[in-house]
Order: sequence, then C-alpha cells, then structure tokens
Amino acid sequence: MSFYPPEVPPTPPVSPTPEPGKPGGGSILGGMGVGCGSYVLLFLLIFAPGVSGMIFTSTNTGYILYFAIPAVIGLVLAIIPTSRRWGIGLLIVSAASWLIALGPCLAFMGGL
Repeated sequence: MSFYPPEVPPTPPVSPTPEPGKPGGGSILGGMGVGCGSYVLLFLLIFAPGVSGMIFTSTNTGYILYFAIPAVIGLVLAIIPTSRRWGIGLLIVSAASWLIALGPCLAFMGGL
C-alpha cells in the first residue's frame, strides 16, 4: 500500500485568452478617405457627358442627390457591424460636406 495520493491526470494546457477584436472593423480615417473619394467621383460625374451628367445638373434634385448618395451609403455601412467604422467615417465626411458646400450652394441658388 502506498501513502502517495492517486495520480491525477494532467490538466489541459491553458489557452491564451484571445485579444478582443476591433468591433466594427476598418478605420474611421479609412471611411473618411473613401468619403472624400466618393465626392470627387460624384463631382466628376456632374461634368461627364451623357445621362449621369444630365441627372445631376438638370434639376435641383440632382444637386441634392450629389450629397445624399454618400450619406445613404454611409448609413448602410454604419448599420452593418463588419463595416461600421467605414460607415461612420463616410457619415462624418457627408455631414461636413453638407455644412461646407450644400448650405452656401442652396443659399446662392435661392437668391440670397
């Protein structure tokens, strides 16, 4: 008879705790860069010959679309969890463009 305790099976190795991932993925600055690029692309579409140029310049609704398209895309991206930061960056640029460009432009078109 042995005075030693019965052998205990070895415990499994402790796995390291995973680093908490970035919620939302991407970066806000990346979204802001994409937002600026989207406004440059839409600005080039205004002067493009063909249907897209006529849509954007023929009516005041076209000018509103110029500012609404990136805002809608940013809103959709902000809802999706994997692209949330990109969407927030795009919404920041959209809000800034509304303040910087849309306000004075509408004031000038309205005859202020």
